[in-house]
Amino acid sequence: MKKEVRDPQALDPEQLSALLETLRKIAEKATGLASVDMEVLRWTVEDAVQWYRIDPWAEAEFKKMTIHEIVGPVGVILATLRNDANNGFMFNALGDGDFFKGVRRRDALIAYLERLVARAPRHRPPKRPNHRPPGTNLRRLVGHLANGWLLLTNNHFSNDWMGKDPISPGAQFVHAVVKVVDPSSLPQLPVATRWVVNARRKGRLPGYFNDASRKDAI
Repeated sequence: MKKEVRDPQALDPEQLSALLETLRKIAEKATGLASVDMEVLRWTVEDAVQWYRIDPWAEAEFKKMTIHEIVGPVGVILATLRNDANNGFMFNALGDGDFFKGVRRRDALIAYLERLVARAPRHRPPKRPNHRPPGTNLRRLVGHLANGWLLLTNNHFSNDWMGKDPISPGAQFVHAVVKVVDPSSLPQLPVATRWVVNARRKGRLPGYFNDASRKDAI
């Protein structure tokens, strides 16, 4: 039997089970409910943890992209392909001696290159801002979990701390996740959580929901 390969970005089953149990107790205590929707709780945590681990890698890879650099060279190639004086050579070379096949292949080649030229500039790495706050990914994680907390409990996402110890249920919720996923970031968690609460009050939605919410964490 083929052994199932576990997603390296996911928590192992024992970790996840223990974490979900901890979060369930926090949510039930906060709401007074006999039970919470474990399906919502599970996908909230799994989604947030997966993106928290993937996002730094994805951003680093995006910064390495050079596809936008083809625009100039491909523009020269397109001009050459459209030059009627080159048709005889191109039709023969591309069609292996078949004129009509050469015409079809030349037209298809132009169409594909035009598509590349149109789309490549969208993948130009963004200019690095003059100031990028630390803990951006942690803010996204907290924001994503805060939204999950609202869906799960229908309660306000609270942010009360005594030093680095979480007091309010919302703070306890995100603390429990970060303690498992990235304990080295626990010292920065109170600041990140306060930042997310203030951002949400201003109508921003930091998290992993889309590009806009990712920018809202900056």
